[in-house]
Amino acid sequence: MTRAAVAAALDELATLLALKGENDFRTRAYSNAARLIDALDGDLHAMLADGRLARVRGLGDAMVQK
Repeated sequence: MTRAAVAAALDELATLLALKGENDFRTRAYSNAARLIDALDGDLHAMLADGRLARVRGLGDAMVQK
């Protein structure tokens, strides 16, 4: 998946969680992750493989795992 596709999927999940009535914190976490991923420079797969993605401020461990 491309960086844009991952960001779009996370944004869609945020919308679905909000519609479902999930916790606002969780919904915002997905929304924020989508924005952060979309704004990154470089190859997302390489960033994940070498651990740089885990060091992005605003992305928690659970979100990086997903």
